[in-house]
Amino acid sequence: MTREDILRMADEAYELAKKDLFNGDYLTTGFLAIRDIHFHRLATTAEREKVAKWMIEKGYATGHGDTVEDLLKELEWQIAERMKSEGWRQCAAGQRTTQYCDLLELAVANEREAILKLTDSLGWIDSAAIRARGNE
Repeated sequence: MTREDILRMADEAYELAKKDLFNGDYLTTGFLAIRDIHFHRLATTAEREKVAKWMIEKGYATGHGDTVEDLLKELEWQIAERMKSEGWRQCAAGQRTTQYCDLLELAVANEREAILKLTDSLGWIDSAAIRARGNE
């Protein structure tokens, strides 16, 4: 939000507060409090609109997001759903999310099997027990 945006909203809040005060809506609240309420509403609406515009430009729906927080929750859910539909998933606990889990898991299994074959040939350990444990 630019300085000009803030000044414009402050002026608008001032005018709205004058209108409310002279209409008798908030006589006990006080003019400054009324002005601050209007300014807060204008500022939060401006920020929400900025986030909503970005979401729409990027192809996301805004749902029923009444606040910036609502919009961000909606965006987070939509990104997770889009990633799932494109085959992204977390390979294992603590690992990053990727589209290549199947390839990674296959590479790990092949490497494990190669190590077990080597230990079989050297007679170091009972690789059959390790294989059985890996298939559980």
